[in-house]
Amino acid sequence: MEKGKVFLAGHSAEHSKDTEEILALLRRLVEGTVQKDLNFLPQVISEKEGIFLDLKGNWTKEKLIAELATKDNYFRIYFFERDLLSKQKNSEDVKTVRDLLLSSGGMEADLYYESKTTCEVKIRFKENVKLEKELINPYFIKSEGKWYLLRLF
Repeated sequence: MEKGKVFLAGHSAEHSKDTEEILALLRRLVEGTVQKDLNFLPQVISEKEGIFLDLKGNWTKEKLIAELATKDNYFRIYFFERDLLSKQKNSEDVKTVRDLLLSSGGMEADLYYESKTTCEVKIRFKENVKLEKELINPYFIKSEGKWYLLRLF
């Protein structure tokens, strides 16, 4: 995951430290997805805000922890295991988040700071560019001096 462009909307604050912190979180998310291990997610989720997952809505940190503990959890189905996703969608033509990331040929992250405490990230693929649109833009919030993941890809 390389840094792409950085856009500042409505402010002109120094953002280099924030950018590095967000990129480190993104790299950890990509690595965890590729390694099929997102058990660290509760550590990067705000207790107050929780996390937004696709159409599942907003989950509290407690709900996320409980979900990660179940055998065929949301992440195993949608992020890691194509066979499980195929059954879930009743289609053979599916790609997990892991499949998408592995087909990217490398990625760049464009960061859109909406404020000093909010940042949306557009992930751009170096190869198979048409597949990048299948990911949702991750979203990060800063609380008490630390960046947290608010929405996954």
